[in-house]
Amino acid sequence: RIFAGRAESDGNYRLLKTLRDARPTIELKPGEYLVNIAYGRANLTRKIGVWPEKPANEDFVVNAGGLRLTATLARTSITQEHLLKFEIFSDTQDQSGNRQKILADLRPGVVMRLNSGVYHIVSTYGDANSSIATDVVIEPGKITEAGIDHDAGKVTFKLVQRSGGEAVADTRWTIYNAGGDVIKESAGAFPTHILAAGDYRVAAQHGERQFAGAFTVASGDSKLVEVLMQ
Repeated sequence: RIFAGRAESDGNYRLLKTLRDARPTIELKPGEYLVNIAYGRANLTRKIGVWPEKPANEDFVVNAGGLRLTATLARTSITQEHLLKFEIFSDTQDQSGNRQKILADLRPGVVMRLNSGVYHIVSTYGDANSSIATDVVIEPGKITEAGIDHDAGKVTFKLVQRSGGEAVADTRWTIYNAGGDVIKESAGAFPTHILAAGDYRVAAQHGERQFAGAFTVASGDSKLVEVLMQ
């Protein structure tokens, strides 16, 4: 992208041309320009000068590398990839401890091109608490393979009047971790959630009545948790 060398009255630089060749040749009026080259999310901006009867060659070296992210569940492949979400954040944090989000909703197995450096990766599987964070280093000219293994299991809930009975409709669910923090709230006869391995309590509310149960999730689980109306 080629911009005018001086900012407009509003402080923005006017975009003059956009080129998509690896080695473009272009004629420009004499003066200064800002040139931005982008390769994936890697980019570089430089000011150049163009002068009469003096052809110029400008080489842009982008310190870019590739990042390919994959995830597994209990060291087995994840078939429901639509439940998997990757986010890429900056390595540095502001005064509040927040990081700048660089990319979100990435698909597994796709190579992302980034400037070389350190990045903070967050992988989330499902809509609850199965989330893992790690840091990766991107080196120029290389593809970094980062595989993340989720320690989680799939749990389906149902409220029953007797063990093995039919699920009671119009039920609201609240899942708590061992420390009493709310992990997930949902509604329905058969809600299913992916939960990180650990101990939990669940509360099922039907009308004005509330029933409780406890359960444990192990890595790779696919289990049904029944809460009895006692």
